[in-house]
Amino acid sequence: MPLGPMGPGELRQAITEPAAAEGLALEPGLVEVLLRDLGAVGGTGTSEAATLPLLSHALRATWQQRPDDTLTVAGYARTGGVHEAVAATAERVHGQLPPEHQDIARMLLLNLVHVGDAGDDTRNRTARDDLIELTTAGVPSTRAQDVTADVEAFTGARLLTAHADHVETGHEALQWAWPRLREWIDGPRARLRLHQRLTEAARIWHVEGRDTSLLLCGARLATVSDWLGEETGAHPVLRPVEREFLRACRTYEEAERRRSRRLWQLVAGLAVLLVIALTSGLLVVEKSGEAQRGTAEAQKQEHRALAALLSSEARRPGVRRRTDGSVRQGS
Repeated sequence: MPLGPMGPGELRQAITEPAAAEGLALEPGLVEVLLRDLGAVGGTGTSEAATLPLLSHALRATWQQRPDDTLTVAGYARTGGVHEAVAATAERVHGQLPPEHQDIARMLLLNLVHVGDAGDDTRNRTARDDLIELTTAGVPSTRAQDVTADVEAFTGARLLTAHADHVETGHEALQWAWPRLREWIDGPRARLRLHQRLTEAARIWHVEGRDTSLLLCGARLATVSDWLGEETGAHPVLRPVEREFLRACRTYEEAERRRSRRLWQLVAGLAVLLVIALTSGLLVVEKSGEAQRGTAEAQKQEHRALAALLSSEARRPGVRRRTDGSVRQGS
């Protein structure tokens, strides 16, 4: 069941109770400053649910700045505040990486973000082995231990959470609170979204027993092919199942093209045969008509000849006409 945003009272408890449980004191005024920065006072009286990760990180950063067992307003100010603490920590970790590891960090973090349509980006839990494979393939000369070192650096700052079999961002807020990561996402956003759709399509195809009805074809396959053909800094790194899926798509589409060509050739052949049959039929009909007209003309000629013969016979001397119209030779 989805939880709604926390109100000021709940946020106050989220600040004071964990501190008390750890034996920490809060300097007077710190809670009010935190609530103000979260927008929970002086505004609508509620805060967005996504602010809780920001609060958690800000409290931890403030704890790191404490002079003793008291969390102070000055220590909180040194963190950059609720909206800057995550970015400040991420920038610090990123800046401490060796220069050759900063591209690794970019590829690593992009693989841990699920890019939304309208900027509603969320964490993307990724299998550790997949993360290492995708990152090493995406950055030339990268080794698995290089990826592991970067994961450990961000994990040590609580920006990532690493488990035995998967890795994820430690805060939903990281992808929008850290401007550098925001730029990494927004620059190739359309390509990242397209890659995610390819990943999901390949996953469903594999789970459903590689059903050919789930393959991409036509304009959708052309869009993916165009994207793969782009020579950009964000050139995609494909998982094995994605490569197999695309090969299957192309093979199927080529087979469909050949089938269509054969079908059109068959249709064209049938059309030619139909034209030949119709032409032959018309010729037969025409020849038959000519024969009938020839027979009728011959009959007419025969009748005319017979009539002429009878007429000449009737006019010969000694030929008498019978009462029935016939003629008889006289003796």
